Amino acid sequence: MRAQDRLKGAEKRLNRLRNLNWTTAEKSAARNYETGQIVQFIRNARGFKAGERLTILGKDAEGRVLCRNEEGEAKVLALGLEHAEKFQVYRPEAMDVAVGEQIRITQGGSTVCGNHRLENGSVYKVKKITEDHLVLNNGWRLDLGYGHLTHAYVMTSHAVQGRDVDEVIISEGSESFVAADAEQFYVSASRGKSAVRVYTDDKAGLKSVIAEYGGRKAAIELVDESQSQNPESRYNPIPLLLETKRKEKSDRERAEKRVFEMRRGENMRDAI
Repeated sequence: MRAQDRLKGAEKRLNRLRNLNWTTAEKSAARNYETGQIVQFIRNARGFKAGERLTILGKDAEGRVLCRNEEGEAKVLALGLEHAEKFQVYRPEAMDVAVGEQIRITQGGSTVCGNHRLENGSVYKVKKITEDHLVLNNGWRLDLGYGHLTHAYVMTSHAVQGRDVDEVIISEGSESFVAADAEQFYVSASRGKSAVRVYTDDKAGLKSVIAEYGGRKAAIELVDESQSQNPESRYNPIPLLLETKRKEKSDRERAEKRVFEMRRGENMRDAI
């Protein structure tokens, strides 16, 4: 990016917040918490407000999790199941940003003025960096401590729906074949305007999986399949849930495909 003169000026080091995606049970166990982790409440809870962010300090002699809010006030983090559903746990990571950088929002929030909503998955370019803010290409100002952002050069197939770029590089290793099919590959490949490059460690295997149509099945079909193949599955829903997770593909992808084909047809008619 520097060599192509796409980034300008000195880099600014920020802290981005990586969501640990803990389950409610994991968030309820004090042993999982480490000094320096960040907790942010997404809903009001007893003694905490939605949006409040706390830094984990450690544990006291009784094993309670101690934390400090942004005002410097020390608190004890309530870990009961009724509270654990109301916050998320993050690990702070260093992230260097320069003018011209492309960033993606990883959790919804607001701009500094509070008048604009930052939607999860939205992509912006950094227009300017001040002492306290990132100024985005649309003029919005983002607090340097916002945290819920990452570089937007690598994204999943699901995240790039509806976006177009000049060139697409697809990295699809054999470990991801369980989530691959014709629809997923189409969404990835059709993002590129001028070129698409594909990298894989199993060319034959990739050709095989993307030849399969992964259309969504009704829940009753999945239940029938699961129970016919394994009668014990009716007592253990986990295999069924995993199968549903693997096979479920968004209707929006299919709709997007139809729109793409319609637009292509319109462009061909215009050319004629």
